[in-house]
Amino acid sequence: MTEGKLPSFDAESLMSLVRQKSVESRTQLTQIIIDLFDHQSAVLSERQRTLMFSILQSIINEIEVSVRQAVAGRLALMDDVPRDIISKLANDEIRVAFPVLSKSGIYVTRI
Repeated sequence: MTEGKLPSFDAESLMSLVRQKSVESRTQLTQIIIDLFDHQSAVLSERQRTLMFSILQSIINEIEVSVRQAVAGRLALMDDVPRDIISKLANDEIRVAFPVLSKSGIYVTRI
């Protein structure tokens, strides 16, 4: 997603992205969430992680294939991703599904 630099945002800007329905806003929101997982994972509370997974699940079909592919690559390396998100990505087109099918221990052990 972003290379070495955390995105700048606040709660109000995130809520604004959640309310918007454009592909661009969904993509930006997804990138922020993945960047948080990449750079702040150790300090995220369980509630925050659950909320971010919930947002991803609700918008995953509304983002471009290239973004879904990047999301799949990142989530495939995590061990606490909800089964329904992993399953959805694993059943997407092959370039999205491949990282999940080849790298995710969750998919192999939980599906």
